[in-house]
Amino acid sequence: VVVDIGSCQCKFGSAGQDQPRHSFRSQVGVRGLDEMEVEGNGEEVYKIKKAKNLVGEMELRTCQDMELEPLVSAEGEITWDYVESVFRHGIENCMRLDMKDYPLMMTESIFKTQQQKEKLLEMCYESFDSPGTFIGRDSMFSSFSAGRRSSLVVDFGASGTTVTPIVDGYALENAIVSTTRGGNWLDAKIMAAFKELKYDIKPWFQVDKSKGDKTNGNSSSSSSGSGNKKGNKKNQVASVMPTLQASFISAHTMDIVRDAKTWMCFIPNTRIEGTDARKQFVDKMNMPPYELPDGTMVAADESICLAGEALILGTSCNSAATLADKLPLPKNAHVVPPHAIENLVDPEVDSLPLLILSSISKCDVDTRRTLLNNILLVGGGALMDGLHARVSSELNKLLPSNMKPKI
Repeated sequence: VVVDIGSCQCKFGSAGQDQPRHSFRSQVGVRGLDEMEVEGNGEEVYKIKKAKNLVGEMELRTCQDMELEPLVSAEGEITWDYVESVFRHGIENCMRLDMKDYPLMMTESIFKTQQQKEKLLEMCYESFDSPGTFIGRDSMFSSFSAGRRSSLVVDFGASGTTVTPIVDGYALENAIVSTTRGGNWLDAKIMAAFKELKYDIKPWFQVDKSKGDKTNGNSSSSSSGSGNKKGNKKNQVASVMPTLQASFISAHTMDIVRDAKTWMCFIPNTRIEGTDARKQFVDKMNMPPYELPDGTMVAADESICLAGEALILGTSCNSAATLADKLPLPKNAHVVPPHAIENLVDPEVDSLPLLILSSISKCDVDTRRTLLNNILLVGGGALMDGLHARVSSELNKLLPSNMKPKI
């Protein structure tokens, strides 16, 4: 049984299959306190109260009066009671297996420290009676699944983007470069763009569709988001679920933002300088508007459609600089020089191509060309339209003519 518990999604499946059999969000709904009877010494029975953990898409979408909690807190602390609930749901309810008969292969996505891995193994053996458990890096599994013993894995995850060199099946710890620019970071950026354009995103349970009160919102406005709403009607929100918590509403609101990101966001093949030029480029695409649950039509805008560029270009004002500006590179270089060290490249600011070259430059000289010729883009963010071609284009600008990356 293969298990991947990430910061956004949990995936369960069987070895040898092309894709997971089950996937659900990495959140747990904590609902109230249920009384449980526990036998004590002799004939005495004690009643204790214990919170009920709800896991799975159906439970988290329909149940009321619960708080949605992540498996990993903002401080990096793991709530093991939630992890066990997710495990039990994936193995017993989804896979319908008895773990006594199946060994486990797991990724260490959210289990970073040695103590967390030991605690995970303890849970697998004591709570689920697993006959065997193997924990490995998700980047290593990605490299093997692509049929490569040595590769440079660029993982676009929810909590960040990580560049990991894999040489002969082993991850080079000292050459791993990571940044917090990931799926959640991009979702927050798109959400800010929606608010700037005056769009009010309401989940389906806050919309009274029986009124038939649909508005066109900014669909008739210009790309800047200004305009009059058709009919000057106001959205009427129905209290369909009166006991909802703020975390429940926020989670479903971000689901809408992620869906809009899937349908509206793309990355152009070349860099487009200037706000006006970017707006004209998006207008020429003739993209259909995106419909929110309340019927509001969201027109294509460059702040939303081209938001994914920030994953590649970074946030620095000089992200368009060539490699020669930061990494002195001779014209006749045959390998990437070891100049891209941490004091020159800032993972939170600089572009993704610089992070890739920074990771390669920390590896042995004999392996750099192999890594450059075997770059793997994995993760949910890698599915964005145009990302593959744009990363290749940006890398070609930074490298000499005799060095061509293969992605």
